[in-house]
Amino acid sequence: MAGTVERVAGFGIFVAVEGLDPFGVVADVAGMHKDAADDAVVIWPEVGESVTGVVVQHMENNGKVKIHLT
Repeated sequence: MAGTVERVAGFGIFVAVEGLDPFGVVADVAGMHKDAADDAVVIWPEVGESVTGVVVQHMENNGKVKIHLT
């Protein structure tokens, strides 16, 4: 899945994906890239940056999608 970072929050990022609701795709901190030298350091994409990820959860009740970045 590919999209553009639309908002950064304390728990992860919201990703705009064509055909899905605004703020309908989230990459939480667990699914973010880590620094190669220190995996405790999370690398946060910035608003407007293109990202790709794989779907790890789809919530049927509200259509929200959780991804891990690739």
